[in-house]
Amino acid sequence: MAEDLKSNANEDLPIRQNLVDTAVGFLLNPNVKQRPDDAKIAFLKQKGLTDSEIAKAFNRVKYEAETAVVSNENNQLVNAYPLPPYQTPNSFWFHLRSYSSAFVSFAVAVYVLHRFYKSYIEPWLFGSKSEQSEISALKQQLTELNNSVSRLTSTVASLEEAVNIQILQIDRTSVYGVESVPKSVKDILEEVSNVKSLLLNR
Repeated sequence: MAEDLKSNANEDLPIRQNLVDTAVGFLLNPNVKQRPDDAKIAFLKQKGLTDSEIAKAFNRVKYEAETAVVSNENNQLVNAYPLPPYQTPNSFWFHLRSYSSAFVSFAVAVYVLHRFYKSYIEPWLFGSKSEQSEISALKQQLTELNNSVSRLTSTVASLEEAVNIQILQIDRTSVYGVESVPKSVKDILEEVSNVKSLLLNR
C-alpha cells in the first residue's frame, strides 16, 4: 500500500493544503484508525483528493503519531524525576536586602503618619501656628497698651499735683479784690480731673 502511494506521489498537480488538513483530521479520528488503509484511501479518493495529497496526509499522520509518543515519554521522565525545589539563598546580602526593604517601608510609614499629624491632628488640637502667632501678637500689644496707660496715668497725676501746688502759691500772693485762682488755671485743673477719671474708669 505504501509503495503504491509513493509511486503516485509524483503528480504535477499542486497540493491543496486545505484538503490535506481535512484528510489528516479524518485519519486521526479514533473510529477511522481502526479501518484498513485501503478503505481510507478509497474514501479519500471519493472526496476528490489526489494520490500525492493522500500520501502527504498519511505522512503527516505518521509524523504526528511519532511526535506524540516522544512527548509522552518526555512527560513520563519529568514526572519520574521531578526537579528539586528552588532553595532560597541564605547569604548575608540576601538578609541585608530584606532588612533594608523592611526598614525603608517602616520609615515611609512613620513619615506619612508624621505629616498627617502635623497637617490635621495638631491644628485641630492646638490651633494653627498662624492663629497662635496672632494671639501672641495681640497679647503683646495689650501689654504695651497697659504700660502706656499706666505711664499716662502717672503723668496726669504729676500734672495735677503740680497744678495744685501752683494754685496754692497763687492764693498766697493774691491781692484783695482780685480773683484768687485765675479762670485758666481752673480750666486746666478740670481737664486734668476729667482725663484722670477716664483713665481710672477704663
